Amino acid sequence: MIKINNEHCIGCGICMLSCLHDAISLVEIKSGEYGPVIDVNKCSGCNKCEEGCNVFNKAEPVHTVMNTFFGYSSRQEKRRESSSGGIFIELASDFIRKYGCVAGAAFDKNGFVEHVLVDNVDDLSRLQGSKYCESKAWTVFREIERRLKAGEWILFSGVPCEVFSLKAFLKKDYSKLICCEVFCHGAPRVGVYRKYKELMERKYGKIINFNFRSKAEGWGKPNYKINFKNKTIVQSHSKNIYHLMFGTHHSLRRSCLKCNFRSIRRNADISLGDFWGIEKYYPKENMKDGVSAVLVSTEKGKKLVDECKNIILKKCQVEEITDKNKWLIECFEKPAGYEKFNHDFISMNTRLFFLKYKFKYFVLDRIKRKLRC
Repeated sequence: MIKINNEHCIGCGICMLSCLHDAISLVEIKSGEYGPVIDVNKCSGCNKCEEGCNVFNKAEPVHTVMNTFFGYSSRQEKRRESSSGGIFIELASDFIRKYGCVAGAAFDKNGFVEHVLVDNVDDLSRLQGSKYCESKAWTVFREIERRLKAGEWILFSGVPCEVFSLKAFLKKDYSKLICCEVFCHGAPRVGVYRKYKELMERKYGKIINFNFRSKAEGWGKPNYKINFKNKTIVQSHSKNIYHLMFGTHHSLRRSCLKCNFRSIRRNADISLGDFWGIEKYYPKENMKDGVSAVLVSTEKGKKLVDECKNIILKKCQVEEITDKNKWLIECFEKPAGYEKFNHDFISMNTRLFFLKYKFKYFVLDRIKRKLRC
């Protein structure tokens, strides 16, 4: 049987989907991250829940990167409305027109993140943009399996552990499944996002739209842009408390600190992310509207990229991409104060929790930095 509250659990939901007796649920657990709870009265002890589990089956990336590029959409409007260079929206649009449907992270009606299936190009905007919060990726796994068995094509977009989880659930390689993973720094816990959302809505009313990576000031100066019914808030990442919790790694789920997927080898067919540090290697490139880094690891991924006419790609070296994207291949240490943050998250009310960490990040940490100078 799987162990609950396990620090290596990635909250993928495979145990729940594998259970023959509906004994497992995926919920927001005490630590604020998605995790399993078990109804011992329903559990038969069959251990089906262990078969696809990341904890019981060591998850290791299997593909060697074939080609590395940087690039962007040839359509400026698509490049501007995307988080980085607009490569994903072009690949996804092309895929829907030629093959089938796309699965990716979207906001649900309550403003939280879940995976959905999109069959229409006009609905792809739901999947665009970074979403700094855990997603309920498992919600689409059974429908993806059904469609693949029916001979349909699927393009799945997710972070590396979500790609692994889908493949672990499917238990076989489908020729019509293409996986496109997003470079991942780590997943902020859904509970921390819930508290932040609660704080903002108490002050300004219901959130209508949340953009974690607005390009209002350009790609290199990203902002949070939050639309309420009667007000819009724009804050730079360096001044937003929720983003600072993410950037300091305090709000990341525990499994992100020892992620098995930080490797130059990948599980996906294509890997996409921001080409941070491009100015060091290609200073003449136009970077204002965003530039994507692209890793192609399989023939399926190569075919998809080669067929897409609305992207501009230029060859580069993988070391140039990982230079400023080191968390793609390296784990980071548990940050100082991580356990204290967890304790405060559990024990403090929303207002006091954010007041404390505003004081810590904007006052105490700045004083400490000045004293070290």
